[in-house]
Amino acid sequence: MLSSLPERVYIAIFISIFLISSAYAYILSDDARILDQRIAQKQQELDRIIKLKDLYLAKKRSFDRTISKSKQEAVISLTLLEEVITKSFIGGKLNMLKQSTTKEEKGGSIEAFEVKVGGAALGEVITFIKSLEASGFFIKKLQLNVPAAGQTVIDMSATITGG
Repeated sequence: MLSSLPERVYIAIFISIFLISSAYAYILSDDARILDQRIAQKQQELDRIIKLKDLYLAKKRSFDRTISKSKQEAVISLTLLEEVITKSFIGGKLNMLKQSTTKEEKGGSIEAFEVKVGGAALGEVITFIKSLEASGFFIKKLQLNVPAAGQTVIDMSATITGG
């Protein structure tokens, strides 16, 4: 049977097999080239993500250090607080200045002081509040009481924390 086929048929079959295998080889090499490009692109993206992660972690550590430094600087100076009180209250009398219990806030502790002043004018209380804010303190709680009817003086109770 093979001997009955002409030589041209063998050449045509050989050429068609050669062309088909060449086309498959081209397609496979093209796919391999595209796959190599995608792998290189994904590696670049991974490198970029790793660099961004490192940058994020470095900035986060820097921010955390800044926060911890500001918390360390926020410790209340009792001397400064007493100075603000004596400068602000001329007619009022300092009845109490004591450190209150340390309060927990977001994983950190905040030092707080309780201040009680009696017989102060409203203007002195306002001056005191402005002086505290200018010195970097915060008033967490403020209570004003008028001791008796018809009086112009105020009793003040406040809880003060550092800035």
